[in-house]
Amino acid sequence: MKKIVLGVLALAGSACSMNIVHSDLEVLGGVAVSAGHASGPGEAILDYPGRAAWGADVNIRMEKWSTVFGVQSATADADVRGTSEPLRSGELATRPLEFIFQWHPRGLAAIDPYVGVGTAIVFPTDAELEYADGSGRTARLHFEPTLALAGEVGSRIALSSRFGVLVDAKYFHGKFLGAIPIQDLPGGALPDAPFDFFIVSGGLSYRF
Repeated sequence: MKKIVLGVLALAGSACSMNIVHSDLEVLGGVAVSAGHASGPGEAILDYPGRAAWGADVNIRMEKWSTVFGVQSATADADVRGTSEPLRSGELATRPLEFIFQWHPRGLAAIDPYVGVGTAIVFPTDAELEYADGSGRTARLHFEPTLALAGEVGSRIALSSRFGVLVDAKYFHGKFLGAIPIQDLPGGALPDAPFDFFIVSGGLSYRF
């Protein structure tokens, strides 16, 4: 992953030497869905079941290339199995702070499809998991922010010289390492939590 991230940064550095034509402010709303639910022994399961998601980006445009800085928000169901006492699922919000390098094959056309690749720092919230025995006790699941791969595909459709509508899909893949703490995991194990999800959305774009 480190080599891929460095490669994306190098491409973005090359793009910065090109002439900036426009900057777009983009506001998006949609749903977050899991691309897969694979997890290994001792790992938490994060499932994105199609809840509402939102995002905001700044897109620095050249003729056929652009650099996107933005933040997204999506909520997953967090499930930890194999504990000495069963726990119910809880909610965990993930907020990727993204850096994506886009290619626009049609340039600054009225219908402007794009594809992008990049990276994101994903910031999670804590998750409160209730014990399944109905006692009202809870265990708090905490992860530190982590680096993830990011991808994007979509299109901007111009409505005027300034405004446009967006159809967009972003993809994030990574793993939160070592939850801290859940006291009752066997042997004191602290689960990793892989994530693999799409944010499919529509939105508005304003061009400066």
